[in-house]
Amino acid sequence: MNVCRFGAETGSARLMAAPRSGSRGEIHSPAHAGTAGDSCGAGGAASAGIATAGVTSSGHNAMEAISRATGIKYRHVTYDGGNPAVVATVSGETDVTTQLAVEQAEMIRGKRIRPLATVSDRPLEIEGFGTIPAISATLAGFKAPANYFGIFIPKGVPADVVATMEKVWADTINNNAAIKAYAVNRGALFAPSSGDAAQAAAFPAIQANAWLLHSTGKTKVAPDTVGIPKP
Repeated sequence: MNVCRFGAETGSARLMAAPRSGSRGEIHSPAHAGTAGDSCGAGGAASAGIATAGVTSSGHNAMEAISRATGIKYRHVTYDGGNPAVVATVSGETDVTTQLAVEQAEMIRGKRIRPLATVSDRPLEIEGFGTIPAISATLAGFKAPANYFGIFIPKGVPADVVATMEKVWADTINNNAAIKAYAVNRGALFAPSSGDAAQAAAFPAIQANAWLLHSTGKTKVAPDTVGIPKP
């Protein structure tokens, strides 16, 4: 696949957030994982309802990474997209969401949802709110690969089509003020690239997610048999 991406959300732009009201919202260290009141302070490790856009979604992968790092268990509550998952947490239907910052930014600024941490080793700045700490501040050594938005062009398209797309990225997208403003406003990282560079940037997340699903028994085919080596 030839890949062009116009903007990127890093792993830090997946946010763990809880409803504004109630006692939810604590993040505990791995040493305390699995005890009563852990898993985001939502009433015990096994009882926390985590809202995501479904299996293999960015939010689900984020929560799986947290689960692996801490040993906590959770109840996966899936919705038809990231925005419905965020709304479910805003309403108190679920305890926590780990969806993308771009899906939570307006609710955060409107004080409808409380961000707890970025699912990353880097904090995140959201315009009109401030800085959200990284979960690695609590879970020492936690890392997550960058998670990108992009446009995929299948193999076999004419070379001039690929060349034109890469020229658009180089000449127009790379310094696009409107996309930069979107990134700052929505909690994303502006990091455009194309071609082989984009492939290289995005592949660590592909590897991590593919092997995470396989190691937890959610896929039957080993990723390395289809060209995705273990990271």
